[in-house]
Amino acid sequence: MKLHSLIDFFESIAPLSWQEPWDKSGLQIGDPEQDLKRVLFALDLDGLALQRAIEAKVDAVVTHHPLFFKPLEGVRSFVPEEQLVRSLLFHNISVYSMHTNLDAAPWGVNDQLARRLGLAGRLAAEPLIPVNIPADSLPIGNPFKKFEDYVGRPPGLGLVARVDLSRFDLLRICREGLAPAAQVNFGDNAPLKLVVLAGGSWDGAWLEAAVHREVDAIITGEMKYHDQIACRERGIAVFCLGHDVSERVILPFLQESLRSFAQKNGGESLELFVHEGIAHIEL
Repeated sequence: MKLHSLIDFFESIAPLSWQEPWDKSGLQIGDPEQDLKRVLFALDLDGLALQRAIEAKVDAVVTHHPLFFKPLEGVRSFVPEEQLVRSLLFHNISVYSMHTNLDAAPWGVNDQLARRLGLAGRLAAEPLIPVNIPADSLPIGNPFKKFEDYVGRPPGLGLVARVDLSRFDLLRICREGLAPAAQVNFGDNAPLKLVVLAGGSWDGAWLEAAVHREVDAIITGEMKYHDQIACRERGIAVFCLGHDVSERVILPFLQESLRSFAQKNGGESLELFVHEGIAHIEL
């Protein structure tokens, strides 16, 4: 498989036009004509992911978080971030990233988070923060899950689930199903009806939309301390799972999606790996 085939496939399910204006999703290092035999999926391309990529002799790394958000000042061996780029170039490893465009995809990070927590069947059609994309521009080539499951759900940030749970019930689900170290902003056991799933970092600017939708709880990766207080003052429970914990659920989806695409397009020999990152330690 050529690198451009991988790019075309992923941009059919997470178009770059869906990313936030400040984001840097897309091809960051590489030649679109490069032949791919092995691909690694990782949340971030840090030193540990690079080590795994080199050991597995991969040709490309697909990440959620872009490697570059601002221009490098150099490519020097004594600056860790710059040495990482030197190593990628030396080993001819390409880098492709899908960030907020994958957050906004109806089958993206938040959908996979909902599935992991058993909330997928309770999702409302309208996301918390819609992305202004015409409905007829939605891609229909998703091989991992039938597109019909997502008809009527436009791209957007933050999925809303209708539940009939208590705060303690949901905390138990989060801790047993995904995040044993999940942190909360409450101490009482109130009932919940509407829950927002927003993997990664919560944007405080979304609070007004949450209040308008009469949201009872927010499941996210991380939230600023004072934003948590602002939520508590408005009766909104917050569940912080860990930034990485809330987003790495997307990696198996990407792996299986590309595997399905490759098998249907002559790439049966493509080897795919997932780098899970550092496991949370319980003492």
